[in-house]
Amino acid sequence: MRRKAKRVFIGILTAALMLNNVMVSLADTDIGGLVQIPVKDANGMGAAVRVASGSNSDAKEPDRTASSSDAVMSVSIAEGNIVIENNKVSAGEEVLGAVPEEGIVISGESTENHITLRGGSEESPLKVTISGLSISSEVLEADKAYSLIDIAGGHVELTLDGENTLENAGGDKAVVHVAPNAALTVVGDGSLGIWNGLETGNARNEAHGAGIGGNREEAPGSITINSGTITVTEFGTSAGIGGGARADSGKIRITGGNVDVTVLPVGGSMKCAGTGIGGGGESINNSSLIGSAGNADIAITGGFVKAYAKSNQFLLGNYSSGAAIGSGENKGGTIYIGGTAVVEAEAENLACAIGSSHGGYT
Repeated sequence: MRRKAKRVFIGILTAALMLNNVMVSLADTDIGGLVQIPVKDANGMGAAVRVASGSNSDAKEPDRTASSSDAVMSVSIAEGNIVIENNKVSAGEEVLGAVPEEGIVISGESTENHITLRGGSEESPLKVTISGLSISSEVLEADKAYSLIDIAGGHVELTLDGENTLENAGGDKAVVHVAPNAALTVVGDGSLGIWNGLETGNARNEAHGAGIGGNREEAPGSITINSGTITVTEFGTSAGIGGGARADSGKIRITGGNVDVTVLPVGGSMKCAGTGIGGGGESINNSSLIGSAGNADIAITGGFVKAYAKSNQFLLGNYSSGAAIGSGENKGGTIYIGGTAVVEAEAENLACAIGSSHGGYT
C-alpha cells in the first residue's frame, strides 16, 4: 500500500512538524515562541526537535605576478590538480606561490582534475572563490576515486561566484568532502549545483559519499551555509548534505541562502535512499544494517531550504530511507528550525519529512 507523501512547510508565521505519524502545529502569535519536543531514539538516548517561529565569470589565467599580501591569485582547474596546503598553492606540477591574504579564485573546466584544500582557522579562514567552475568525474574504483573538492583540514571559507557545477558518478567519496577535523563555510551570491550518483537506464551507480559532507561511513566536521544558491541531487544512501552512508551528520548550520536537496533511491534489489540534510542512511551496496545510520545535528535559522527524500516500494511494503531533514533510519539527534528560515520538507513511503524514518525517533 502506497503511503501518502508527507509534506512539511515551515514559514515565518506558521509551522508544522511530522514525527512518525504525530503532527505538531503551532501558530506564531508570539515572535519569540518556541516549542520543544523531548523524545528518545531507538537506543533510548535523549533527543529533541525544536521548532521556533519565527553572470557566469570567464576563466582567468593564473596571476603569476601577484606578490602583495592583498592580491588575489587566479588559477584554472584545467592546469591540473589544485592543492592548497601549508599556505602554498600548486597547480599540476607547478608551485604558484603563497596564498594571498585575500585568497584565491578557481575557475575553468575539467573531467580529470580535482581540488584539495587544507589550512585556515576559525579566526582566519582559508579564502577560496569558485567562479564558473565545472568539474566532473566518472571514476568509481575505490582505490582511484576522489572528491572533486576535498577540504582535508582547517577552516575554509568558500565563496560562490557565477554558476558552478560538480558532477560525480557515485561511489564512496563525497563530492565536496569535509573531513572530520575540517570546517566549511559557504558564502557569496553565486550558485553551486551538485549531482552525485547515476540512475540512467541500466547505468546505476549508488552514492555512499555525501554531496557535501562525509565519505562513506564518515561524519564531516562542520558545514555552515550563510548565503548562495546550492542544489544537490543524489542517488544513493548517504546524505545530500551531511554524513556519508552509516555516519552522523556532523554539525550543520544554515543561516541564509537558497538550499534545495533531493535524495532518491537507485534501482536494484534494495532501492533504499539516504537523507536530504542530516545523517547518512543505513544501507550500503544493497545491504541494510539496522542501527548503523547517522544521527542529526542541524540548525536552520535563515534562508530558504527545500528537501525531498523518497524510498521505493515493493510488493509487500516499502524500502527504508532517511528523512528529508533529520537522521538516518532508526536514529535520533537534534533539529532546530527558527529565526527567519522558510523550510519545506517532503518525503514519500517510509521516508520521514522532518525527524527519523522507519521506526526511529528524533
